[in-house]
Amino acid sequence: MIRMGTRKIFMFIIAFMLALTFFVPSIKVDAYGPSVMYTGTNPAPGYPRAIQLQYNGANNGKMLAVFDHNVATMPTFKVFESTDSGANWAQVGSVSDTQNGWGMRYQPHLYELPQAIGNMPAGTLLIAGNSIPSDYTATKIDIYKSNDLGRTWSFLSSVATGGDANPDSLHDPIWEPFLLVANNKLICYYSDERDPAYAQKLVHQTSTNGTSWGSVVNDVALTTQWYRPGMATIAKMANGKYIMTYEMAPLSGWPVHYQISSNPEVWDTANMGTYIGAGGGTPYVVTMPNGKIIVSMLEHPEIFVNSNNGTGSWTTLSTPMVDSYSRSMTPLANGRLFIITSNGNNIEYGDMDAGGTLAKFINRSTGKALDNTGSIVDGTDVAQWTNVASNNLVWEVQRGNDGYYKLKSVTGQRNLDSLNRTANGQNVGQSTNSNSNNQQWRINYTSDGYLKLVNRANGLAVDTGGLNYNGALMQMWTLSSNFNQFWTMVPQN
Repeated sequence: MIRMGTRKIFMFIIAFMLALTFFVPSIKVDAYGPSVMYTGTNPAPGYPRAIQLQYNGANNGKMLAVFDHNVATMPTFKVFESTDSGANWAQVGSVSDTQNGWGMRYQPHLYELPQAIGNMPAGTLLIAGNSIPSDYTATKIDIYKSNDLGRTWSFLSSVATGGDANPDSLHDPIWEPFLLVANNKLICYYSDERDPAYAQKLVHQTSTNGTSWGSVVNDVALTTQWYRPGMATIAKMANGKYIMTYEMAPLSGWPVHYQISSNPEVWDTANMGTYIGAGGGTPYVVTMPNGKIIVSMLEHPEIFVNSNNGTGSWTTLSTPMVDSYSRSMTPLANGRLFIITSNGNNIEYGDMDAGGTLAKFINRSTGKALDNTGSIVDGTDVAQWTNVASNNLVWEVQRGNDGYYKLKSVTGQRNLDSLNRTANGQNVGQSTNSNSNNQQWRINYTSDGYLKLVNRANGLAVDTGGLNYNGALMQMWTLSSNFNQFWTMVPQN
């Protein structure tokens, strides 16, 4: 672990290596941002992480974010919340060190339990982070939990303790926790300098209850002693296997490597892994709903994309966000990719189409999909149809800067449009792209995880009108709790 300022000495090497990194030119995508979540004083806040809730019932779809801010007084991790898929944020809590009197100083990792672990139910929120005293003479990975959506946090357990917070291979610190549940265990991965046989290695420990932890297991421990694999992040891929990304310091350009395993507790320990690209390390990996693998790394504002479960070639996509130390990403339920980063004294965020925004909209009441009927004619009404393999049922979801969305039919290239209609029971139609509020829709999540499509111009929701046959034209009605207005967005490849 080396903070961003130190890494600037490698810039001349990175600049040379970039020419080897770009496999194809970056592609422009639909994106918004950056927007500012938080502005702090020196030293700057950093290491931001975000999640979208999936196991919290009525609160699914809300987002939480955390970052560190190493202030001179007792540092805490700040916790922010968004209730509109990341468009707007407000602080709701903070994580304080209640055990050591040191402060929560570096590297928070935010995680939502997908299943019960010990006496913690699914949906429990965890933050693992590095508690370090003001004189930097120790490092300690502690975990705190919350059962009230991040408002309050209580100590859960300490995973491990290391030496001085100095990354010179002489002081035995531990760094960069990352949490994952698999095999009915809570796994904590981290970078470990305590073993005298290695400058640094990647390891993990497991727990079946979140409070007691097993022995240290090596994940990447290379025989060349000065190699320092670090900053592991892990994602489960569409094929059920796992991908781990990590930086390979201090090799030229701080390249990012990865491994793939069918079991996230078992990695090829002595293998350097597969090279993705040079660019300053600090990687982060996620899997999109359509199965695409996305990797971010320092010194690259663009992201790296793989469409074949981590094998074969990688391409790049431009993003709206600056490159930064340990930028992270979150796949959203609407198929887009949320990015959060540090930039000077700001924590900034935005989101983008990362090739995951094609979706079907399936009605809760009828089980049928929103259908453009194959039309390419402005003013044509939209209908519903049995969920079959037809592009007539597929819509491209495009987010605007103000949090509203456009839905563009793949077949007709026409946007869902209220067509200036304002009365209950009138049909919803489609039309050529414009800046009209008639084509802008708010995606409102319901208490049980469904969504409503609410028109910006008239405030009415897309509704089946109580009709359940194929070809029935879709209507607009005042917001209600009727399942006719409840839809599920299903991302498509």
